[in-house]
Amino acid sequence: MGEHYDLICKIVLVGESSVGKTGLIRRFTRDVFTTQTSTTIGIELAHKTVQVRGKTIKAQLWDTGGQEKFRCITAPFYRGALGGIIVYDVTNRHTFQSIDYWVEQIQDKAMQGVAMLLVGNKSDMREERQVTEEEGRKLAESLKMHWLETSAKSGDNVMQAFQTLMETISAVNLLNSSSASMKLERSFASIGQTKRKRKFWC
Repeated sequence: MGEHYDLICKIVLVGESSVGKTGLIRRFTRDVFTTQTSTTIGIELAHKTVQVRGKTIKAQLWDTGGQEKFRCITAPFYRGALGGIIVYDVTNRHTFQSIDYWVEQIQDKAMQGVAMLLVGNKSDMREERQVTEEEGRKLAESLKMHWLETSAKSGDNVMQAFQTLMETISAVNLLNSSSASMKLERSFASIGQTKRKRKFWC
């Protein structure tokens, strides 16, 4: 028998290259971390089944390449997303300054009312920090979204980050839309979802 789940939740992780999006997904889905990671080319897909508010949710996690040359091919993959995690690197101010761009991308291309979470990754690298916690918190408040600092390396706050977003999605009733789930199922079927993880190339 196939895996049972009540709902599908498509979540996109966006942000500049090397902020740690892939590391966060691997820590969340497999509880592993490796420093030997290659740059994501285009899109990578992973998933994890979790319990949220008494429902079994299949979280579809879309990891987008942050380099400028790959942005053109990622636009279709925002469609149908119920949630978005915007990731910046607390040791790289440029990645923090580009957050507005990624927020606009999600708002323009994902589902209406998409829930978003701002995440400052690499919090374990204290001596190299360029973005303060206060800056991250204030920006999140101005954008009206939740905020957390995480470390994919240590695992600090990673589970909490994904859980927070899933709870937010549930709270605004996006997951209760049967039409949204049906659209997502058709979307995943159309790309031939046969593996736990798939990579899309130029």
